[in-house]
Amino acid sequence: LMIRRPPRSTPYTTLFRSTDQDLNNNFAHLSNLSQRFLDCILDSITECPRSFYEICGYLNSIVDRKFPADKDSQDVLTSAQIAEGSFIFLRFFCPAIVTPHIYGVVPNLPSPEARRCLLLIGNVLTNTANGSFGKKEQESVRKEDYMKPFDKFGLDNLEKIRDFFNNLANVPAEIKSETRAEIPDEEREEGLVAVHRYLFEYREKMPQALASLPDISPLIIGNNATP
Repeated sequence: LMIRRPPRSTPYTTLFRSTDQDLNNNFAHLSNLSQRFLDCILDSITECPRSFYEICGYLNSIVDRKFPADKDSQDVLTSAQIAEGSFIFLRFFCPAIVTPHIYGVVPNLPSPEARRCLLLIGNVLTNTANGSFGKKEQESVRKEDYMKPFDKFGLDNLEKIRDFFNNLANVPAEIKSETRAEIPDEEREEGLVAVHRYLFEYREKMPQALASLPDISPLIIGNNATP
């Protein structure tokens, strides 16, 4: 995927609509790259900041209370684990993978071939983190036919991704409370400018979006209530 380049008029999904040999080669290449990314993420849990543990633990608690896990279902992620995956993968890992130049992972915009490959890797990891792979009910809603062969990828990594989310839901005893980080004035100013730009750009849409959010105050109150 990183080397071959289809015609400009051809969408990247046609990389998976060629000969059987090309299909197998592309699938194997993308599987290998996606596995390397996933392994790096799963192996980095010891470097995860305490705040991530606390947020994932909170998400796990309130979602599991609303949608209790089915103890007999060992071949799928629980709703609580999917909530954790949506937070950490969709908000942090996958955006940094798909657009690494924006997040400072690489200094320059990757080549079109690299961006195409990173987009596919992000798609594979997203479906893995939200438990879409291998679920029959997802077949009718998953439009990307080229992703169907990755059901095995998701199932092969199910146990590891489940353990990752379970560990994230519990703050290790050796991780102390984080000290306040010192942010250089220049970076703080750039961050405030970015936030202001975002709020200004979406100032008309935000009230409607906020009004459509469910009321989670009972869950918050219930979670903080003392027995």
